[in-house]
Amino acid sequence: MLKMSKLTIITSLLLLTFFHANAQTVNDSETTTETVSSSEGQADDASTSDAYSGDDEYAYSKFGYGVTLGGTASTFEGYSGTRYGLALGAYGSYSIFDGLNVRGEVLYFQTGGSKPDEIRTYNIGSVDQVKVHDRSVLLQNVSVPVMLTYELPVGSVAPYVGAGGIYHFNFAAHENAKRTYSLGDAMETSPTQAQNVYDEYKRHTWGLIFSLGVKIPEIVNDYSMRIEARYNLGMDDVNASQLNTEAQTGKELKNNSFMLTISFGY
Repeated sequence: MLKMSKLTIITSLLLLTFFHANAQTVNDSETTTETVSSSEGQADDASTSDAYSGDDEYAYSKFGYGVTLGGTASTFEGYSGTRYGLALGAYGSYSIFDGLNVRGEVLYFQTGGSKPDEIRTYNIGSVDQVKVHDRSVLLQNVSVPVMLTYELPVGSVAPYVGAGGIYHFNFAAHENAKRTYSLGDAMETSPTQAQNVYDEYKRHTWGLIFSLGVKIPEIVNDYSMRIEARYNLGMDDVNASQLNTEAQTGKELKNNSFMLTISFGY
């Protein structure tokens, strides 16, 4: 009877030890699984967070280059008529530090404007006077603007402001106008005629630039797009000779223009 009691006690102790060991193993396994799952979840969250911030965060670039195309609306200071033209060329930029960039361009740039009617007296043959009217001057330039721009990122895009200077080399000038001839008691008006007035305008002029735009990065693959409005303030008299009425009266003739451009590049 005593032997049976001892055997029962020993068997009970062995069973308790076995169940206790199994329970401890299961607890350890669950703890390990939870730790791994938690780590994986944190990694996934971090990865998702990084990807999200990467999509929404604007990335500055050290160098940039590309092409520019736009339209111009120009006037001669003091006159109301507008001459429309185009601008196209290439640009390059360098980031001095995040947000502040220096940008240079080489552009084919059309400027000009309308001028007031003018009466010219000849008294040659049967022609007494010629009234020149509906006058529109087109100046064709190679222009080199240099600007400092400052970017103010909002999410993944970067609005910016800029200011700088611009140099113009004028290589052609034409004036379109109608002419009304006074032939004694009769008047005769010609259709619009183009006249070469290259000698009436300076070859080299300069001005100031003020711009406002937005840069949209990676719009197509690695290409960025810029949309920009720009005002060019002429600082130089464009008169070159006494053939201009303004030069004869001592009046300076300055050329101002508004530009709207779109650029593609890196």
